[in-house]
Amino acid sequence: MRQSSPYVVEFLTIPVLASAVLFESDRGPLLVSIHLDTLGRMSRNMKPFAPFDAVDYLDDEATIAEYLAAALDDPNPDVFLAAVRDVARARGMTRLAHDAGLGRESLYKALAPGAKPRYETVVRLLHALGVKLNVEVLHAR
Repeated sequence: MRQSSPYVVEFLTIPVLASAVLFESDRGPLLVSIHLDTLGRMSRNMKPFAPFDAVDYLDDEATIAEYLAAALDDPNPDVFLAAVRDVARARGMTRLAHDAGLGRESLYKALAPGAKPRYETVVRLLHALGVKLNVEVLHAR
């Protein structure tokens, strides 16, 4: 079950606009991505939190497949590329580049924020990761 929902929450009495993508896995709900924009002033007493890195949770094939599927549901293609980059980091960039038949530098360029990799490159990366894209009908006629 995937959901994406923008909402306004009050975090430590600071109004924040949050948009999150969540999915259910066998280990419970897992946050895929979150975007926060403050709507008010930041408190001087606010302490920084440790950054979230999805790579720490991408430790099995089922989680990786769900993570990529949830990212693919986002209309922004950069979200999917960021998810592929996270999985590549979890698996090892050098190993993935070798398995996909790419140079390491080419892999970094293809997965850089704002990159527009060729379809062929994306398919090779997904194949090297052991996953594939599936098509399903949105609306029955």
